[in-house]
Amino acid sequence: NESWAGLEEAPEKKSWKELNVEERRAAIELCYSFETWEGYDMTINYGPFPFAKPKRRYLEWADLPEEIQIIANGTLEYTEDKWNYLGSAKIETLGWDELTDEQQSDAVDLGFYKKTWDCFHSHYRSYDWNELSTNQQDIFRLLGWGEAKWPNNETPSSYEKQWDQLSTTEQSVANAVCYFEHNWDRSNLKEEEIAISSGSNPMNPTQGFDASDISDVLNGRKNSANTSKRFTTSFIALS
Repeated sequence: NESWAGLEEAPEKKSWKELNVEERRAAIELCYSFETWEGYDMTINYGPFPFAKPKRRYLEWADLPEEIQIIANGTLEYTEDKWNYLGSAKIETLGWDELTDEQQSDAVDLGFYKKTWDCFHSHYRSYDWNELSTNQQDIFRLLGWGEAKWPNNETPSSYEKQWDQLSTTEQSVANAVCYFEHNWDRSNLKEEEIAISSGSNPMNPTQGFDASDISDVLNGRKNSANTSKRFTTSFIALS
């Protein structure tokens, strides 16, 4: 076998699109994805979400470097209040594909890319129901949504609860679409300090996953409390 030391120079780095099928398969075996190969998302995910929580977004406005405040105040139209009061900025109701090129560029400077923006900001509400994966549809059903309610913005009663009033199952599936206590309750960053990571080991998206868990709970065949901890990791595996 050829050793690392035997290589005279590193192979030329290709973009993900330039890789052939065998090269992509080898990259995946080494735990690369499009986002990590291209360098969009190199953050280790310690949380219960399908993607690592964007660190910069959950800092209080006053703690942001001045250059980041200027970017946020540009095409994304954040003000100090809109930044600090989570969920109050109109831009966060839009999906990534609804942003202009300039807004996407500024969002990248804030630490976002398509998957993290659509999960942590719009929570996939910009998607048509049939654009959601089957797993995502099941997650939203557990929060009270359905195909008929989705396009009409008929917000389920679960959204009227505070985070600590949600059941364990509701909290777990809410995590799977990037809700957590502070953005669910629309907290003020001036009053809340948000932890960026929890635990010492990265999430393993396939550990203990049973694809039948969600449908079993939906159909009353399994106790939701016993399976809710696995819903978040299933989101990555199937989406």
